[in-house]
Amino acid sequence: MVIKATNPKPFVFVLMPFIDTFTDVYELGIKAACEDAGAYCERVDEQIFVGSILERVYNQIAKADIIVAEMTGRNPNVFYETGYAHALNKRVILLTQNTDDIPFDLKHYPHIVYGGKISVLKPQLSTRIRWCIENPQSSLSVADINLELFVNGIQLINDTEITMQYIKNMMTSAPRGKMMHTTGMRIDVHNVSNTVLQPNSFSLALITPRELEVGGDIDSS
Repeated sequence: MVIKATNPKPFVFVLMPFIDTFTDVYELGIKAACEDAGAYCERVDEQIFVGSILERVYNQIAKADIIVAEMTGRNPNVFYETGYAHALNKRVILLTQNTDDIPFDLKHYPHIVYGGKISVLKPQLSTRIRWCIENPQSSLSVADINLELFVNGIQLINDTEITMQYIKNMMTSAPRGKMMHTTGMRIDVHNVSNTVLQPNSFSLALITPRELEVGGDIDSS
């Protein structure tokens, strides 16, 4: 007599486009890899539920032990749901067939690049899932935090100098002849550690060599 274990298996929730071209990737690659690693996986279109599909996705992301996200094709729904999973500090394994589908803000996250070959995807994904199961995620308090700062695409390292180009514009509401100097500055913060940080968990300060007036909208994306 063979007695099967009754302990619940780790749950892997899969984010990917629901189109025929990904059927084999899901059935033969992702699902098979989860089974080999001792986990079970589902997509939201396999589940029976009542209510909003978006609310169901939120619920399943929160419930899942591991998230697998197929980034091939830059599907906006998958990107949005992946961002939500990162915000919840979930273990997210990213897949792509083509490195060109990895946007700049996600390049510091490891991807499984499988070139459309299930024979490449399955063993690598199984190994990653098994590692996640055997190495539960550490809490934020003991995590190794490592942030990189960029200004207008230039990384700030030690005494890096950033040259800003000022544009002179006539102030329509100011006294005649007075000029206004404007410029644009984009500040990017990249987290290169394995821990997802909440936006309110850190702050930035800008120190300038002389008085600087900052106006206009601030883009925090």
